[in-house]
Amino acid sequence: MTTDTSYLLDGRVKITQSQDGYRAGMDAIFLAAACPIEPGETLLDLGCGVGAASLCTAARVTDIHVTGIEIQPAQAAFAEQNFAANNLTAEMITGDIRTYQFQSDQFDHVICNPPYHDDHQHDAPQDGARKIAFMMDDLTIWIAAARRAVKTHGSFTLIHRADALPEIMTQMHGFGAIEVIPIWPQPDMAASRIVIRARKGRKTPLKLYPGIALHTNNGENTENAYNILRKGVKIP
Repeated sequence: MTTDTSYLLDGRVKITQSQDGYRAGMDAIFLAAACPIEPGETLLDLGCGVGAASLCTAARVTDIHVTGIEIQPAQAAFAEQNFAANNLTAEMITGDIRTYQFQSDQFDHVICNPPYHDDHQHDAPQDGARKIAFMMDDLTIWIAAARRAVKTHGSFTLIHRADALPEIMTQMHGFGAIEVIPIWPQPDMAASRIVIRARKGRKTPLKLYPGIALHTNNGENTENAYNILRKGVKIP
């Protein structure tokens, strides 16, 4: 396996990952920025991959207790190595979120960046890692696992393609205080991603936020996007 090392949050987070298959990047940073965790609280990263999202969360908020679960042993091993390389600690579980027995109401916060494939890809890929991710492309699995694991009134945060919003909303029973944050490539373009935040057991009405544009019409990073992607600023 050929690997490479990259840096997130302007070098604050060091990530080693395979050059092939799915790679951590911008989605992980936005997911981390949206998690409302505070020092001393617990975090579960569902399908943690190489640990990018939980590492970025731990880089932003100190003294948190991170657990990651990942079905692919090689990815889970990368996650362990990456936490060690960043002088951080976490419990990494190699397991399947569909069957793993989380303790009920175990975590203060749950985050996930579920795998998804291109709109035009209808056949499962042959590459092993991509094939597993394709098979896990069912939002019901991820939201159900989060519902089991998060504490009552704890938060669940996920990032996904914008066109998945209707499906996500149909699966969010048991969650309230839902916040939808669109992410646009440019101000005059349709959203490409959405961040969803919710609280288990809450009944507060849904809020749709103005969202975040990644680039100006000149192609430069917006100030908001720069602060999130480079400085590790949280999404309010």
